[in-house]
Amino acid sequence: VDKKKAYVLILVYIAQMKKFYF
Repeated sequence: VDKKKAYVLILVYIAQMKKFYF
């Protein structure tokens, strides 16, 4: 797994979580 892809995936995941809570 590419580290950059994993990093972006985590950022997207966090963004979605923030969008969900707020």
